[in-house]
Amino acid sequence: MRQAQQATTYAELCLGGTDGRYIRSDFFATMVLAEAHLAAGELERACRTALDALTIGRQLKSARCVSYLAAFRKKLDTRSDSTAVAEFLEEAAGYRLWQQAAA
Repeated sequence: MRQAQQATTYAELCLGGTDGRYIRSDFFATMVLAEAHLAAGELERACRTALDALTIGRQLKSARCVSYLAAFRKKLDTRSDSTAVAEFLEEAAGYRLWQQAAA
């Protein structure tokens, strides 16, 4: 739990000063934040944050981004009985990077 709190703090600091100038960095920091929320058991926040990352990632073509999403997806599989996760999976299906992470 302590690591999740530290990751949350770090990711929020990273996102605080970029003003959208570093899309790839913003994507990774947002995914770190999503993973931290997931590790803390905050499913709704994790899913909302991952959707933010997917929105940021619309402009990206990166195997590394896809691998981050694939890892997140595997962690979500253990929580597929959650309504928040089910809704996230439905919405995420429309994003290219998420589709690639599923392949």
